[in-house]
This record gives sequence, structure tokens and C-alpha cells, in this order.
Amino acid sequence: MEPEVEIRRAETRYPTDFGWLQSRHCFSFGTHHDPSNVGHGLLIVSNDDRVAPGAGFGPHSHRDMEIVTWVLDGTLVHHDSEDNHGELFPGLVQRMSAGTGITHSEMNGSETAPVRFVQMWVPPDTRGLPPSYEERDMNDALNGGGLVPVASGGEHPGAVTLHQESAVMYVARSDDGEQVTLPDAPFVHLYVAKGTAAVDSANGSAPAHTPPPYAYAENPGTGSTGFDSTAPDNTGSESTGSDSTRFDNTGSGSTGSGSTGSGSTGSGSTGFNNTGSDSTQFDNTGSGSTGFDNTGSESTGFSGGAPAMLNEGDAVRLTGAGAGVVTSIGRSEIIVWETHRKAER
Repeated sequence: MEPEVEIRRAETRYPTDFGWLQSRHCFSFGTHHDPSNVGHGLLIVSNDDRVAPGAGFGPHSHRDMEIVTWVLDGTLVHHDSEDNHGELFPGLVQRMSAGTGITHSEMNGSETAPVRFVQMWVPPDTRGLPPSYEERDMNDALNGGGLVPVASGGEHPGAVTLHQESAVMYVARSDDGEQVTLPDAPFVHLYVAKGTAAVDSANGSAPAHTPPPYAYAENPGTGSTGFDSTAPDNTGSESTGSDSTRFDNTGSGSTGSGSTGSGSTGSGSTGFNNTGSDSTQFDNTGSGSTGFDNTGSESTGFSGGAPAMLNEGDAVRLTGAGAGVVTSIGRSEIIVWETHRKAER
């Protein structure tokens, strides 16, 4: 494996804007389809979602996916078809194993304040497991400093269990100047959820660079799987396709954009397929942002150079590059995934 480090800046991540939902996607999701950007190792979805007060995702279904949710601000209320109920807050990790099929809703628990959370998906080791749910408050562990395993398919007794032995998710909350060492694994994904940090290679094995511009194209109808709307009357709870996300929401009373889609069933990209309002283009041509065009392939630290500076929303992908060192600049919070193989497509 040729060592490689890629820095993906916040403004280059795919945007979704439904008004009630502002989201940025690290990988191809919904209408955002880039064949060269479908995941990193086993991590195939990493979405940073901001949901307006009183809004959220109505009942929708998943199958054969390990879904981890990490709240950054506010409260997220979870209900599912297995009678699980959770009120998620910062520092509490939730793992939902979709297994043979599960339907759930995710709503902002406040009528006055937005909620922000990162949701991440990895496929399980074994398909067809019974659906299951687990949550754990990690605040005490995080207050102790360092890189804390919060969801794991390995031997991390303080973490929630992933049904994927080749994946571990870590979180670090660090004060100014504090350092954490990234795991030395084939695939490591670092996301700066809050604040600013600097990352450098522990062994100078690879230069950091930004990739060339994204080859963005809208995902064609039947190749997309995901939300057609956020209507609570979900009439398509049966999940189809290898990405386990068919949401045929055709009911009224939508908590979001109120669109009614056709329910795509493909097995390619996963996410939103809103076919109604103006917010379905996601090309982000207004407000000065160009959405997808990364600005070059400059070398940015590592291999004996200066550390790469990272701001909130930036991500780094290390492939066979050895352990890196992250230094917090001010107060920061980072999310790190360690995986040991690529997801099968």
C-alpha cells in the first residue's frame, strides 16, 4: 500500500440544504456522487448535520449497517421500531445496528435551539443480525484526556460495541497544546468537529496534500438511495440494497422540505434524494461558496515539513501512512476512525 495523506477542507465537502437541515458530507451521499470518493476504509458515511429547532428526520428504515451518532451541540431524540428511546447529548455515544431491518426517527429535542451531530456508518461483519441498540456516556473518560475509544469492534471494554471487528471510533477533547497520537492502521480518518488543530506525521512517511477537484455529478435516479422526504408516515420501511437505506416516504406532515419522492432502490451511494423543493440541487452556487471545487494539490506539511493546519470541518485521510500526531490549538474536539480494510462494494 502506497502511503498517502489527503486533507479535505470543510468547504469542499458536499453540502445539503433543506432549510431545516444543513449538512456536509465527507463522502458521496444522495445526489452527490463521486466514484472516487465513496468512503475511506470501512467508513462509508460521515455527515455533519445541523437540524433546526423542532425539526428532524421522521421514521425511516435501515438494514445491515452499524450507525454511530455523536452529538456536538443540543439534544437529539431517538425512537425506533425495537422500542428503544434515547435522548442524545454531547459526550453520549449511540450505536444502532440495523441488522435485518429497523425503523427509527431522529428529532431535535428543543423547540428553541438547533442540534448539531455527526452520524457515521460502517458495514457489519455479518449481514442479517438482529437489530440492536446501545448508548454510553463518555464524558468522564473524555475529561481524562487523550484519544478515547467510544465505539469498537475490538477489545475496548469502555466503548459501545460495533459488529465490525475491523473498526474503532475515537474522540478526543483537548486543550491548547495537548497532543494525541493517531492509531497506526491501514486506514485512519480524522475529522475536526470543533476548534482548530495541527496534524503531523510521526515518521515522515508521506506528504500531506489536498486532492484534485472533485468529479461531481448528480446521482441518477435509480442509483441513489436515501431520503425522499422526512415525512413521519413512512410507507417504505422495507430496506433494500447493500447500503441499507431505502426511505420511500410518501406521507404528508413532513418535518422538513415536504417533498415526495419515488423511493430509489439502488446499491450505490447513500443519502438524500429530495425531489421536491429548490433545495435539491446542492450545487451551492450562492453565498460565495463553490461547493466542490478543491483548490489544488499543494503539499501541506508532513515529511519533515510544517504541520498541516486544520480548522473546524476539515478532514484528513491517512492510508498506510503510519501514526500521526495531532496538536490542539485552543480547545478542540476531534473524531478519529481506525479501520483495517476497505468496505466491499
